[in-house]
Amino acid sequence: MSDLPENIVEAEIAIVLTDIIGSTKFVQRNGSRVAAQWFGVHDRAVMNFIARNNGQLVDASDGHLMYFGNVSDAIAFAFAYKKYLRQKKFPFRSRVGIHWDKMLIVRTPEHLVRAGGKRINLEGIGKNIAARTMSLCEPEQILLSSNAFKHYKQYGHRNPHIPPKAQSALVGLYKFKGVSEPEALYAIGLIEMQLQPPPDSEKAKRI
Repeated sequence: MSDLPENIVEAEIAIVLTDIIGSTKFVQRNGSRVAAQWFGVHDRAVMNFIARNNGQLVDASDGHLMYFGNVSDAIAFAFAYKKYLRQKKFPFRSRVGIHWDKMLIVRTPEHLVRAGGKRINLEGIGKNIAARTMSLCEPEQILLSSNAFKHYKQYGHRNPHIPPKAQSALVGLYKFKGVSEPEALYAIGLIEMQLQPPPDSEKAKRI
């Protein structure tokens, strides 16, 4: 690739996608006012956990797109986030998918940010892999792509914010829609239930 514009940086990062499970049904069942209150508390907590673990928010809707400089910080974020939802008795759960890849980090020109554009965008197939990984995640799981798991095993064991009793397991080989090569996925958790193979989603099938 030729020299990149000054607003684009190429870097290896941990891409993390979250998604609130059943958000539309939750709004329909409880009404927009109640849902907005819960979602507001949820979003503030997510931002707090991103900051605590040295991450950067990219985008937010029913879930969040973010990135971290290493996989162990991404996993520490995921454990803190999942624990918070349980402890505070949130009426919904969330999926989390983590992938490690070389990506383009694109900073939006300031005049477009002032017009409502996102400050940062991520470009690369890694975002698709993270999204497909996340789509399979069960309510109490944290799922990692093959690259994310390899990076974690090499560098992640010293992170003090990952529970010392955390276990990981290969949960299967999956074919992702729009991605040519199948992906080996791993789960990380504290109990056996969190380490089971997730069922297929619309865009990811176990092979």
